[in-house]
Amino acid sequence: MKRITEQSGQTDTVSPSPAEQVLQRIAFAEIVLPDGKCLNRQVVEFDSEGTPLRHYPLQVEEPFVEWRKTTYCWSSDAQAD
Repeated sequence: MKRITEQSGQTDTVSPSPAEQVLQRIAFAEIVLPDGKCLNRQVVEFDSEGTPLRHYPLQVEEPFVEWRKTTYCWSSDAQAD
């Protein structure tokens, strides 16, 4: 991502914020964390490569969240929040 600074007019390269990196949010009936802990009704946010970034409880219907009535097993390679 590039931006132009107002004062100098130069172009800087800027890393996208975490919110900009999230490309997909999927609500799962259940997720299983690497330590074996099971959590019900969780939203998992994925980046552009399909890597899970974080999860949180699904408490209300949210826009742009896909629902899957299945279990998601969180890879031990990815870090859970």
